Amino acid sequence: MRFNLAGLIGYTLVLVGVVAAALWLVALAEGLGGWSVIAGVVALVCLLAGGGLLVALFLRGPRSPKVARARRDPLEPEVTEAEARDYERRHHDGDRRPARMPRPRGAR
Repeated sequence: MRFNLAGLIGYTLVLVGVVAAALWLVALAEGLGGWSVIAGVVALVCLLAGGGLLVALFLRGPRSPKVARARRDPLEPEVTEAEARDYERRHHDGDRRPARMPRPRGAR
């Protein structure tokens, strides 16, 4: 899995926006006019920026078929031929090492 900084920033902005919206409601209930305006503006800006960033990332979509396959169904993605061969070799031939690990010298 690769690190997606833009997605993390968008998610964080949405969370900050929700917290600011809650503070805005509390400030409105207490009658704190100045603080309610500040919290309301911060909530609106964060929610719009974070939501817009997440929607833009979603609409941009994956660029390669390999990423698209993983994003279609993360729990049960389609198995490639190489993955199937590796699975068969490891679990049915008695070899538990991944395919890219070399055999130790002198091993059968």
